[in-house]
Amino acid sequence: MVPLAAGSRLHSGLSALLPHAINVVERNEGVPLAPRALFADIDDPGTVTVTSDASGHDGFGGYAFLPASPLEPLVLCEAWPGDVVAALAEAKRRQVERTAGAPALSMPAAELFTTWALAEAVFDAAELHGSVAAVIAVGDCEPAAAALNAASSPTPQIDRLLAGARALTRQWLGVAVPREWNLDADRLSHPSQLEEVLADARAAGLRPRLVRTPARCWEALRESLSLARE
Repeated sequence: MVPLAAGSRLHSGLSALLPHAINVVERNEGVPLAPRALFADIDDPGTVTVTSDASGHDGFGGYAFLPASPLEPLVLCEAWPGDVVAALAEAKRRQVERTAGAPALSMPAAELFTTWALAEAVFDAAELHGSVAAVIAVGDCEPAAAALNAASSPTPQIDRLLAGARALTRQWLGVAVPREWNLDADRLSHPSQLEEVLADARAAGLRPRLVRTPARCWEALRESLSLARE
């Protein structure tokens, strides 16, 4: 018996974990002798690949191809709201120059949010909730990819965003590529370039479809901003 303070992070976390733990025990599916040697392939049913990027001042975006409709990429491209722009700028300042109590958003957290928001938007638009087992997340931020693969972080802000990602699906594979390999996602992190990207996609024979960040992602992001206050 361990007493917990009501409303504390540990109390809230364990309360959220308990229903899942009970579900696992009641299903009694057993434990595999060995884990799967390889992550699901990009063409496997139930696997979605998202490619994303975030700007430090402008916006964020990316795209996803679904195995069932390879010619219809789902595209996200949105500007950062004013409060998020201010939080990004705050995080870039040196520690001694930061405003006491001001929200801050690190770039790894912004990149992680973008990956998760894109996946959530894709799941909503394509009605994939419950049918996707794994998400392969491609980006050019190694810390964000590492956080996805670890599934947790000692940084409260990033850990809050990971909680949203884990709630979406249990299996994530973060893949960090060189920035020059991520050019289309980089262009989609600047809303002024959206029409040009869509035109290029159509010229290549694709039929892009725009998606939007769900409100629940914005709520989680703004909650995470307060976790980086100085």
